Amino acid sequence: MTVDVDGTRPEIPRRTLSVAMRGWRSLGLTAQFMLLVFLILVPAFIISERMERFIAKRQLLESSLAVEEVVLRSEVLPIMGSLPLRGALPEATAIALDNAIHIWMRNRHIVKLKIWSVEGRLLFDSLHASPLGAPFDEAAVARALAGETVTVELDPDSAENLNDVDLGTAIREVYMPLRALDGTMLGVVEVYYDFDQLVARLDALMNTLDLVRIAVLSAGMLLLAILVRFAHRRLILQDGQLRASLQESERLFAEKARLLDESEELRRGASEASETLLNQIGTELHDGPVQLLSLAALYRGKIQVAEEDEIRVRKAQDL
Repeated sequence: MTVDVDGTRPEIPRRTLSVAMRGWRSLGLTAQFMLLVFLILVPAFIISERMERFIAKRQLLESSLAVEEVVLRSEVLPIMGSLPLRGALPEATAIALDNAIHIWMRNRHIVKLKIWSVEGRLLFDSLHASPLGAPFDEAAVARALAGETVTVELDPDSAENLNDVDLGTAIREVYMPLRALDGTMLGVVEVYYDFDQLVARLDALMNTLDLVRIAVLSAGMLLLAILVRFAHRRLILQDGQLRASLQESERLFAEKARLLDESEELRRGASEASETLLNQIGTELHDGPVQLLSLAALYRGKIQVAEEDEIRVRKAQDL
């Protein structure tokens, strides 16, 4: 598109608008309605889906982590007992914990688990990568021992993670206080969550929900299209009936006008005929009997009347 000298874009050519308007008018009512619904609902659906995905993913991540914490505590507590963890773990406890953890971690998004004593020493590593019994200066462990659940990103340069290899690129370390049923602090459980796997599962869940939503929306639009099509056909039928009624009314109006014209023509013809007849009668009366009566009046004095007819002649003259 060209740009004017002042930097403003020229107006859309009228021809383009005219073509667009003709194309719009060429569509049926159903097509116009469905096109408007599509142009309104699809952008709204996309925007709402993005917002819902962002909010739901965040909520699901938090809920998933909370559930994992509860399940993990239920798996670990029966093995760890009810006494605070100090010194090294007994070998039997470590073996039982290792077996339980590996079974529990199968098909999950947890890649590693550590257990810390109340003294801040590492007692268990599910991957057997970090040296046990060594004290690490981990602020997150101290915060967890104080009763706080701490989530941090994986720091590969941290002393406790130097021996870890290929854990992933989106690993979160969650430090959870491990308490007995009576509330006694036993130690700290550190879980390495692979957020890539967790997010992938959540994305798969959201995609499934999107497919269901699209299917429902499509079914609704199809039903709406059927209803609009039915209403359109009814409108077309009623429009045809209305047009037929208007045409019949126009025909009757034209017939009425024609009859009025004929009636007016007949009235004028009758009036003219009556006037002609009266003129003719007047002319005939003037030229016929009136002239005879005038002649009779002129010559009545010359007529010899007998005495016995005098009375009848006088009566005739009076008439």
